[in-house]
Amino acid sequence: MHNPSSTKQLAEQALLHIAITRPLPQGQQLQQKLQQAGFNSICEPLFVIENNTTQAAVGNILNNNAPYAFIFVSVAAVKFAEQALPLTQWQQQHPQTQFFAVGEKTKAALLATGINKVISPAQQNSEGLLALEPLNPIKQQLNGKLIIIVRGKQGREHLATQLRNRGAQVHYLSSYKKVWLQLNANEMLPRWQSAAINCIVITSIALLDRMVHLLSAGIQQRSVKNLNDYTWIVVSERIAKQAQTLQLTNMIITENASDEAIIASLTKYKSKQKNKYNSKQNNSQHSNSKKDRNNS
Repeated sequence: MHNPSSTKQLAEQALLHIAITRPLPQGQQLQQKLQQAGFNSICEPLFVIENNTTQAAVGNILNNNAPYAFIFVSVAAVKFAEQALPLTQWQQQHPQTQFFAVGEKTKAALLATGINKVISPAQQNSEGLLALEPLNPIKQQLNGKLIIIVRGKQGREHLATQLRNRGAQVHYLSSYKKVWLQLNANEMLPRWQSAAINCIVITSIALLDRMVHLLSAGIQQRSVKNLNDYTWIVVSERIAKQAQTLQLTNMIITENASDEAIIASLTKYKSKQKNKYNSKQNNSQHSNSKKDRNNS
């Protein structure tokens, strides 16, 4: 039996209106690419990124024993480290130290500073990085080798833990910090309703937790019916597992956190929803036609 409400829901889901929670300018870059791909979106950053280091702090790290590797986890890590002390000086002081980037964007940022060789994994995350031959304990002896991870303040511990388990000494340089914006549901949700937002891009567990907290306040105020009224775009299995603990079921998991992976997943989902909608419409028309013939 045809269900008009389910057909309407499929039609609405095929028309994705996306909230981007990344900070600026990364959020604006994704928004521009989404527009080019035919998607409507708004930027709804939940935090801003600020400097968290100094030239003296960088100097203290560089004046230790020669590091085996510098690992940069994000474009922001590169940006603020470069502002503190140009990265070409890092390379001049330690010419044998290898530079690693977690993803392609971070690699491009490092190359743009003048670093002439950067290693990055095809799988753009910590797990991909750990699988690289220079960091693989089967291929490379890491015991006692110093690895500097350049990241944000209070970042994820997984990468450092795994490297320490492989015998490496790991130090952090927290070159930036996240400052959460003081948002509330009363301010945010009218913007979302005006833009017909039905899809949210989430690129970290911290963003997921903060967004669920905001929307839960909207549920209490009756401006949001259900968290699963939104389609949640999450960029890793790790985030998806956390989403499941928060009772989120309407999820799309992208291959990685890159703009291209997010757009590819959205495009695939949109096509799937359109096909479902068209199928239901065709079935409905066939059913109505059959009724007309029976009644004639």
